[in-house]
Amino acid sequence: MPRQRTVGILTAALLIICGAFSQSRKATSRQMLIERYSKAVCLPVTLDLTLGPPTRVCKDQLTLSDGSQIEVSGVQMPVPGGKVYVTNMSTGRTVTAANPGYYVYPSDVRISAGEDLLYVKASGLAVGLFRATPRTDLFEYDLRREKLLAEWSVPEGALPAECPATTTISKH
Repeated sequence: MPRQRTVGILTAALLIICGAFSQSRKATSRQMLIERYSKAVCLPVTLDLTLGPPTRVCKDQLTLSDGSQIEVSGVQMPVPGGKVYVTNMSTGRTVTAANPGYYVYPSDVRISAGEDLLYVKASGLAVGLFRATPRTDLFEYDLRREKLLAEWSVPEGALPAECPATTTISKH
């Protein structure tokens, strides 16, 4: 019986240590993602006043480091937006780079040009069973491999200010 108890205690201690290490790695990974997003270059954003409330719109064509051309597009609204899409201009293939879910919409899009990485900040209200809570998500997407690398919920105050709108479309 003492041997089983010792094995049980050692197993419990190992699980606690592994759990703490895992939480530490998550915090480090999240912080590194925030730093990469902060250093990335803003893609042009248009503030569209014709869609209802002021709506941030991103639609930009880019050339990746391998010479391929893409278009990045997204709208800060539920329909047809709520996601950020990437279209390969030579094939016409469109993929979803960031899909934050219901009531959380893309609000800032950036690129780390030399690495062909796309960063998307999405914010809004995550709807729960009894209440809605503010939520900010950060996505990292590899444009060449067409692969989502990271998606984290982050504290709003940990991020830099959103990129300013470069143009405004207003109602006439």
